[in-house]
Amino acid sequence: MRTAVLAFGNPIRNDDGIGPWVLAELRRRVPASEDVTYFDLGSAAFEVIFALRGHDRFLVVDAVTGTGEPAGTVFRVPAHVLEQAPRADPVVYLHGLKWSQCLGYARRLLGDAYPTDITVHLIAVDDLEHDMRLSPPVQAAGARVVDLMERALCSTADSPAITCA
Repeated sequence: MRTAVLAFGNPIRNDDGIGPWVLAELRRRVPASEDVTYFDLGSAAFEVIFALRGHDRFLVVDAVTGTGEPAGTVFRVPAHVLEQAPRADPVVYLHGLKWSQCLGYARRLLGDAYPTDITVHLIAVDDLEHDMRLSPPVQAAGARVVDLMERALCSTADSPAITCA
């Protein structure tokens, strides 16, 4: 099973950088291989969409605001459930492309090659100031998501290409 790990976020907007942080931590634990590919979609989202072809599963991570939950709350939901929710998307995003837009474009561009196994991990955030630090609750939540994603990758590691601890 080929898995694409997609991280969204802007690392110079404090907690919005949690996606790239999770990606870097997970990559240290489970190195990229022919079966695990990492994509940082913070600023190069459109260039990456075509590279998603051939993956059987997507694991997605991004920050989320406006949930009413405290910073550091983790939401882990299959993408098809989130895609059905009503949208009140803002006009301006903190990074090039929102995860839901990326999946929408990928669905159209990949056609039958679009995977059905997609899990989205959203982390509630509050601090979006211009700086490069994560708040302690958001970083702790990011560490929990790294653990969840590592388990997902390693539980399906039927390939010698995936190195798990």
